[in-house]
Amino acid sequence: MLLVHFIYDDLPQLSPQHCIPLLQSIAAAYPASPIVFSVLVLWGNPSTSTEILSQLSRNLSLSSLGTVSISLVRQSTGSINAQFIPRSSIQIHTVLIYDDDVEIDRESFEFAFRVWQSNSDRLIGTFVRSHDVDDAAEVVEVVTVDNGSRFQESTS
Repeated sequence: MLLVHFIYDDLPQLSPQHCIPLLQSIAAAYPASPIVFSVLVLWGNPSTSTEILSQLSRNLSLSSLGTVSISLVRQSTGSINAQFIPRSSIQIHTVLIYDDDVEIDRESFEFAFRVWQSNSDRLIGTFVRSHDVDDAAEVVEVVTVDNGSRFQESTS
């Protein structure tokens, strides 16, 4: 199962209207892999309207390839830790977790799966990020190395 975690939509530069097309593109890309059983999208902004989430859910269902389902779950909290809450809907042993700002190519996530198969008692990950805190300017910069995305947020 591929678990896509989507939580950053409450930042001004990533409003739901801007995030949804990106999320649909990313979530629809993974079902093309034969190792993907299903995609579970965890929506981490509890204040997003039901109308927006209903439309997103319909669009995700339409973009699903073959028998791979794409499901949307609204989380009750915006906490990034909510992605680790056990979910009864996950019935398999392998879960690949991605954040909304990371789009990893099929070859890379299939490689990560093969590495996990050889080390199934370990956590295997692909998150590659750089964080920089500038206390003088009161700014935090996060760079996603795989696609060069940059986000800055004031710390004040």
